[in-house]
Amino acid sequence: MSNAEFDKYATEYDQMHRKSIAASGYEPSFFDEYKIVEMVRYLFV
Repeated sequence: MSNAEFDKYATEYDQMHRKSIAASGYEPSFFDEYKIVEMVRYLFV
């Protein structure tokens, strides 16, 4: 992947992510926190 391809993808990522989770009714930050909590639980519990 070239730098230009990566930059285009990175620029559009937030919009694509929001669209893909829209049906859940949650913001992307909800899933960010959820992933962290699950990783901590997996690693330390």
